Amino acid sequence: MPVVFVVIKLAREVDPTGERTFGVVTKLDLMDKGTNYLDVLKGRSYKLQHPWVGIVNRSQVDINKNVDMMAA
Repeated sequence: MPVVFVVIKLAREVDPTGERTFGVVTKLDLMDKGTNYLDVLKGRSYKLQHPWVGIVNRSQVDINKNVDMMAA
């Protein structure tokens, strides 16, 4: 089971309404092909009062080419 779903289960135990929970999924750029967290990020898997945030970093190629953070 992906870690995010284990964390969601724990969050539901301590904050069943999702009022105090902020959802952040990091390293989306490192996901395996075929992995899809869109249902999580859109709040369909676990609805929170605050929107989910997905974090994507620049690739090493982008860093080497000095690609701007916003452009990456």
